[in-house]
Amino acid sequence: MISSNIYHECKQVLDELASVEYDCYTKNHKIYVLAPEVMMKLKIGTCWDQAWYTYNRLCKVTKTHGYFWAWYDNNKKLHTHSTVLCEDGSKCYWVEHAWEAKAGIHVYTSRYRFENEIEKMLTDNDFVIKKTDAIYSRLNTVATKYHGIVPDNIYWKAITS
Repeated sequence: MISSNIYHECKQVLDELASVEYDCYTKNHKIYVLAPEVMMKLKIGTCWDQAWYTYNRLCKVTKTHGYFWAWYDNNKKLHTHSTVLCEDGSKCYWVEHAWEAKAGIHVYTSRYRFENEIEKMLTDNDFVIKKTDAIYSRLNTVATKYHGIVPDNIYWKAITS
């Protein structure tokens, strides 16, 4: 059974994100990561932006983990995904909005089960080259850590106003 308080918070975040369309903010051929308040103002956001928003909201009420995955498919095309997992006692909740086919609140018995399942879904058995339990409030640190696997046109300085 989902803790009603955590479920309520997760549901509230998804309700807030319902007005956000999946899209990226670009300027001068660069893709920018949007700070949560800017994303909500513009009503657009990538999985990075939406996960940052979700992380910021949920970390105030429960133990929360931000994830960033990067992998190459068989054609050597780079893919990434960011999402959020929060914990409440013996349960973990994957809160997803950006990946429309998986949108919602998904319950797991452990972080390990979540990580294994999502890696299989994301890669379709391709090799995941990097993942992190990223803290979105330290986005520049994460970007530096993964420099070299993210395309050159991704500008990791968040738009904050």
